[in-house]
Amino acid sequence: MVWKAYFEIIRPSGCIFISIIVLIGQILTLNCLPNVGIGFPAVLTSFLLTASSFTINDYYDYEIDKVNTPWRTLPSKKMDKNRAIQYGIFLAFIGLMFALFNTFYSSLVALGSYFISIIYIIKGKKFGFLGNLMVSFTIASSFIFGSLSVNNRINSLVLHISIISFFYILGGEIIQSISDAEGDKIADVKSIALVHGYKYASLLASVCYIITAFAGAYFAYYYSKNLETFSPFIILSTILILSYILIPLIKEPNKRTAKETRKKINYIAFLIIIVLLFYSCFR
Repeated sequence: MVWKAYFEIIRPSGCIFISIIVLIGQILTLNCLPNVGIGFPAVLTSFLLTASSFTINDYYDYEIDKVNTPWRTLPSKKMDKNRAIQYGIFLAFIGLMFALFNTFYSSLVALGSYFISIIYIIKGKKFGFLGNLMVSFTIASSFIFGSLSVNNRINSLVLHISIISFFYILGGEIIQSISDAEGDKIADVKSIALVHGYKYASLLASVCYIITAFAGAYFAYYYSKNLETFSPFIILSTILILSYILIPLIKEPNKRTAKETRKKINYIAFLIIIVLLFYSCFR
């Protein structure tokens, strides 16, 4: 059905994921749930702009997706390319309209992040690692957007969580460059995996996750005296879990292991967001 294509192309799970990140930023800043009139416009803005980014991305990635992900909406002919770009622009227009109902600084963050995401889609993706940095920044800045949507200053805890998430996302993007290498080669994308090799990409991703583990333990120690004793345990357990996930990829860096690793990393990211949501609600 036609409506199903409109639903599929925006990748609702990804939009909801970003919206939850924004909500977490709001709750951590206020120490409580935001008033619907204040909190909802920011959550809806993030959902709509993320949906627009996904849709426009699929328009520009049509040739790549025919190789890497032929089951997606456009390669599988569920929606026409011209209709997709029109839909993406419409979502952006509505999202930016809702952004006007947020605070001035949060509106600037929303506009800036969306602008960077569009630059990435059109040009930045071809520059490989620079593109990975752009994606990591736009997603991690969702915490900051949430914080600024309810306050004119960025909450320090939210800022630090945003920094940690930046490295976590960056590691995932580098792993994705391995699984996308076949299609990226066609589009002349200078990804880490294609320029420096699969092994180098897997090792660099591992470094990002190690930074995430140590930064997470440090901030846990910094913000909660109750967690001081557990900081070494947090570091050790995080490294053990990530080692279990990453070692197969380092040993055998190929498309199959990269896809399996990315899937596991995404599961962990989902669990972290759920933990953060509960922590922000009940701390």
